[in-house]
Amino acid sequence: MLNEKNFLDLISTRHSVRAFKDIPIPEDKINTIIDISSRGPSAGNLQSYQIFVVSKMNEKEKLVESAHGQEYIAQAPLVMVFCTEPKRSAVEYGSRGEELFCIQDATIACTYSQMASHSLGLASVWIGSFDEEKVSEIS
Repeated sequence: MLNEKNFLDLISTRHSVRAFKDIPIPEDKINTIIDISSRGPSAGNLQSYQIFVVSKMNEKEKLVESAHGQEYIAQAPLVMVFCTEPKRSAVEYGSRGEELFCIQDATIACTYSQMASHSLGLASVWIGSFDEEKVSEIS
């Protein structure tokens, strides 16, 4: 069972990594990360976001282009893209949900995914610099 020391160790040892090994991530670990991500708090428990799991090289290369050439994105065996669903939050909270709460929900889910990844022995990095329009066009 997780205790205070384990939690504090987890938080204090997590750091951003920008070099990745070419080792596939087992599906059970991916599922655990997604499950933990969805357990984070969200406004009205609406979870006004979607998580896209990207592993195909051509899609990762498009993400590199969308993220202003951050090449290490393509090196990662797996990329998780957290996208807001403003309309879902707006139904309950109007413009505040559409402009703020959905972003907070996605951010919290992403943070939970990074902590879950670290607890499973995986590395991660937060990518904050990207062209939203280009990312939305990737399929």
